[in-house]
Amino acid sequence: MAESERGEGDFAGWIILAILGLAVWGGISLYREWSSGGWEEHAGLVKFEDCREIFTINLDAAKKLGKSFTCASQRTWKGTLMGGKCAHVETSNGLCTKAYVYDQNPTVTCQDKTPWLGYDDLCYATWDTGRVFAGPSSR
Repeated sequence: MAESERGEGDFAGWIILAILGLAVWGGISLYREWSSGGWEEHAGLVKFEDCREIFTINLDAAKKLGKSFTCASQRTWKGTLMGGKCAHVETSNGLCTKAYVYDQNPTVTCQDKTPWLGYDDLCYATWDTGRVFAGPSSR
């Protein structure tokens, strides 16, 4: 009899440990959401051109909205952000009613004499296919 009581106690202990683990995980998720204001970016494509209203906003306004944005981004071979377009759409009955859209800027700044960022993470003096403007005046 003592053997079965011990087994039941171990099982109850694991259940309590699992519940505590889920509570901690949920608390961390809530903290992340509150600290980010609910704003986040996800990679992907979203169609917004046929929305009834399209609002072009800046990154600060996007963060204040506290919405999730889908971003079609261009990156270098090492993963540096070269730029992109992010959108959050609101739908009603399957139709897009509003879209909030903003442009992503490159995460690096090239010098004045070489303002064009290439896929190889190098800055160039002239534009060429695949290069984006990342000079100081783009900030």
